[in-house]
Amino acid sequence: DDVIDVVSEDGYLVRIKPLIITQKRVQTSVKQSIRAKTRDVLLGYVAKTTYDALQVAMLDGSLETEIQNQIKTIYPCRSVVIRKSQLLQEGVEMEEGPTLDEIHAEEARKEAEIKAKKAAALAEAMAEEEAEGDDDEEDSTDDVVEEAAEAEETPAEEVAEEEAPAEEASSDDVDYTSMTVAELKELLKAAGKPVSGKKAELIERLQE
Repeated sequence: DDVIDVVSEDGYLVRIKPLIITQKRVQTSVKQSIRAKTRDVLLGYVAKTTYDALQVAMLDGSLETEIQNQIKTIYPCRSVVIRKSQLLQEGVEMEEGPTLDEIHAEEARKEAEIKAKKAAALAEAMAEEEAEGDDDEEDSTDDVVEEAAEAEETPAEEVAEEEAPAEEASSDDVDYTSMTVAELKELLKAAGKPVSGKKAELIERLQE
């Protein structure tokens, strides 16, 4: 049982799957020799045959007979059957064109290119997602900084407001009784209050 790709004389790439049944169980080395011989027979036979003639040879059994005659020198076979054939490609050139190995290599290269493009697209998409995540983190950091700045400014204002009454309270703590009438009048003038009256009246007026 094997899978062999061959090219016909008129450029048809065909996959043939022969099945060979020996009369008795054989060793692995014999199996390998039979497979190698079958491959050589098919490659040589099909290379000199058109695709249409190949179809006829597979239908009338002449191709199977050719294989059996060639491999019986290695080991007697009970039967040789072409269990399946498949047309893979048309217009294949063998002399100046690509060989089978080159065709398979080209197919593998194209498949690798497709995989590489898919991988690149996936990597690019992941990079974009990471970039968007970084932007979100920067925005949240800016918000935190702004909130911290506001928190720092608010206590300063409150402290200033708290200090103002303290200053006012300090004016009440002044000992006016130790001042002279002239000094009291100067304070009243500065405050825009009347300066007439006795010392007690002046002090009372300043404490209002």
